[in-house]
Amino acid sequence: MIVSSPGDGKFVRLVLLICKFFLS
Repeated sequence: MIVSSPGDGKFVRLVLLICKFFLS
């Protein structure tokens, strides 16, 4: 996944955090 802007980076970080929450 390519992050082109800071906003997208925050979104990706949020998605990863949610995934980590569900997988834990």
